[in-house]
Amino acid sequence: MRNSKSKTRIADVVDEIIKLRESIKKDTERLKLLESITVPEASPEPTEFDYKEAIMELFQAKPNSVETTDSIIDYIRSKYSFEPNREVVVVRIGYLADTAKKLERAKRGYYRLRTKIESPKTQVEGVG
Repeated sequence: MRNSKSKTRIADVVDEIIKLRESIKKDTERLKLLESITVPEASPEPTEFDYKEAIMELFQAKPNSVETTDSIIDYIRSKYSFEPNREVVVVRIGYLADTAKKLERAKRGYYRLRTKIESPKTQVEGVG
């Protein structure tokens, strides 16, 4: 009986080895296929690129639009042919909205040019 158990174990091991070799062959072919695919490289950021200028350019081209962070990133990507840094874009939008007061938040994550609200002029009546 001992021999039959050891033969079964050996047969199981051999079967597993065969399965692993088939798997390795299949995975090797898949790896070669994946390595043959060319991945387009992202262009580097242009030297002295000004994110604030690019963002304002979008809003000046479309003054009545409401834009999301993603649409601003897409605009920069398509216009300047490089992958903009999302964190930098978010910080620059925040600066333009909070500090420079050139943009305003329509709602969370949505931005537009600051609307100019002029208070009505009050006339001072002279005492005469």
